[in-house]
Amino acid sequence: MPDSSNGIFFTLRHTLEDAATALKTRLALFANEAAAARLLLLDALVRGMLAAFLLGSALTFFVFFLMRLLPDEALLVALGLGAGGFFLAAFFLLRTTRAGLSRYAPFAASLDELRQDIEALRSASANAHAEHESAPH
Repeated sequence: MPDSSNGIFFTLRHTLEDAATALKTRLALFANEAAAARLLLLDALVRGMLAAFLLGSALTFFVFFLMRLLPDEALLVALGLGAGGFFLAAFFLLRTTRAGLSRYAPFAASLDELRQDIEALRSASANAHAEHESAPH
């Protein structure tokens, strides 16, 4: 009876088990990265909405303050300066939010692991081909 531990089916079974384990690991890593990306986007959305609300409220209160405080001659200049300041603050806040989002590379770890898997498979294939070519026929 042939030795089943050295047969092609034994090798195929172990290869499939290894592939299934690698796939399971990659899917778990992908799920973790998807959850992290979702949390990052949710955080940016909440912060952006809160910043917009606060900027709108501050602008409204500031306008009312200026209307009561300043004489009619200086009112337009103060409104222009105030609006410009708020636009600069909003621009800065949106820019920092965008910079925070651009630092995150979605699924980078999964893609890196897949590249390593491809390189390992290519190396193993090249070694197997070299061994087959060097074996006496």
